[in-house]
Amino acid sequence: MKTADFPYLNFPFEEFNKPQSQAIQFAEEDCNIVVALNTSTGKTAVSMCFFAHEIATKSDTKCVYASPLKAISEERKEQFDGIEEWAHVPKLINTGDYMAQPE
Repeated sequence: MKTADFPYLNFPFEEFNKPQSQAIQFAEEDCNIVVALNTSTGKTAVSMCFFAHEIATKSDTKCVYASPLKAISEERKEQFDGIEEWAHVPKLINTGDYMAQPE
């Protein structure tokens, strides 16, 4: 599947790989999905597709990205902060060093 065919977010690469393409077909469905793939196979891109769909089509929605390492969490927060389409979305991180504030 070409990334240009995904309407809710622009990606810096041209095509989704096969596992990404298979998972992304469920992005517009009201369902839960578990993506279990090896390291560096594109799980974050899949989660971004689901996030992008929710952010674009629903108001007052919440999305959670969980990772096993503080460094990965910090990298993803920085990455998500840089997405122009998500500039209006508040983002927070909770790694133990940072505590989410109620506001």
